[in-house]
Amino acid sequence: MINKLLALLALPFLIILLAIGCGDKKDDAVETTADVLQFDSTDLKLEKVEDETGIYSLEYKFKKGDKIRYRFSSISVNEQDIQSDTSIMVNLQQTITYLLEMTINEVDDDGVADVTFNVTSIKITADANGEKFDVKTDNEPDSTQLMQFAEHYALTSNPFIVRVDMKGNLIEFSRIDRIVNKFLQIREVADSASAEDKRMLRESFTQSAIKPLVQQIFRVLPNSEVSVDSSWSIKQQPISLMVYQVDYENIFRVAGFEKLGKDKIAVLDATVKSSVTGNDKASEGGVTYIFTKPKTVAEGKVYFNLDRGLIQKSKTTTNVQFSMTMEAMSPMGLQKGTRKDKNINTNILELL
Repeated sequence: MINKLLALLALPFLIILLAIGCGDKKDDAVETTADVLQFDSTDLKLEKVEDETGIYSLEYKFKKGDKIRYRFSSISVNEQDIQSDTSIMVNLQQTITYLLEMTINEVDDDGVADVTFNVTSIKITADANGEKFDVKTDNEPDSTQLMQFAEHYALTSNPFIVRVDMKGNLIEFSRIDRIVNKFLQIREVADSASAEDKRMLRESFTQSAIKPLVQQIFRVLPNSEVSVDSSWSIKQQPISLMVYQVDYENIFRVAGFEKLGKDKIAVLDATVKSSVTGNDKASEGGVTYIFTKPKTVAEGKVYFNLDRGLIQKSKTTTNVQFSMTMEAMSPMGLQKGTRKDKNINTNILELL
């Protein structure tokens, strides 16, 4: 019983959401979907500038008609160790890669842009204790894959619109209903879903899938001008984690200015500051749970192209560790068990 209870207590991630096919040789100038789905985890190769004393305003530059392509990859490594009368080890490695195209439709006089996003392909690879799978949503799926990854297939080639200002504040999301309708069709429940069901799904897709994806491309920028060693923080929504509430904020610091070709790049160091509140002990159904507060370490870099007014590349890693013990009475007497979780998530955004 202890093993089952420990396994059912899932640990959500703090962030906030990962290779190449074979075929005939093609011209090097032809970019295949398989090629473009291969992420690059290395740092951006830049050139030093002689003078880093400048003061700059970080802003997104929108121009009507511009088309921009990004690749976003989320690489997760999750380890779970359950110990009671028996031992269970769970190891999961997952990589999800999104190809995105964005088009600037309109730009208001106050700098707010109307942007269409189109996720053209999603590739999912995973290894769960030796059981592997590999899915690409622009390939024809079998019925099992279609149902298992319905949310990913619903998002693919189903454009949505975001309104965003020059500082990266997301103002409005629209056309999410089309994604919801496709999801319901895949799940074969379109006729039975109520208006309230659709409203809740629309909110879930927006907050859990679409908004975190768009926030990788449009990070909130400071209102004031910056120079080397300037820093700022962005407070995030609290997260419920087991019995705890985690309050956290993203902290950025300008590490320096460098060059990529003719473009000047602001190199930003990124970290996370978090605080955890909650009762370490809980009881339910005759079971006593004793938790240890989760430990979170996060770091990374964001490369902001000052000349083009966009993120050139970013790479951030979050490491979350969590443990708990349980006690429960059974016909055999008092049973005890422990569970330890380690979750490492790396997010990589690349301008294509």
